[in-house]
Amino acid sequence: MTGTAQSGAQDALSAMVGSGVSSGTYYFALLTADPTGLTTVAALTEVTTSGYARVAAAWGSPTAAYPSVIANSGTITFGPMTSNMLLPAQWIALVTSSSGTGGSLKYTWTLNAPQQVASTQSIVIAAGALTITQN
Repeated sequence: MTGTAQSGAQDALSAMVGSGVSSGTYYFALLTADPTGLTTVAALTEVTTSGYARVAAAWGSPTAAYPSVIANSGTITFGPMTSNMLLPAQWIALVTSSSGTGGSLKYTWTLNAPQQVASTQSIVIAAGALTITQN
């Protein structure tokens, strides 16, 4: 599944009407199983390979076009892994916690191809590859 999770949809509606929206640092998490829009961070099937960690999310500015689009502003690097990945990763989640099962799931993307790397290798996502469109 790719798209806005329940918590992300609630934030978007709150922002539109000017009420409380959570802020702070968000993180990209790499997943080995397809998430759903209602999945919690605790229910995500995240990469567990040693050397993996969530990466702080950085965003550019939204486009002036309609619908407006925002994209990741820098290269995202997961790793290097310190052992071989046993399962391929094919999804990325935007979450509100740097590790663990707390926090909220905001958005998910499907990678173009499964990624499964060996020890000493990293999974790299190009700047501008992860976008969110709002209309």
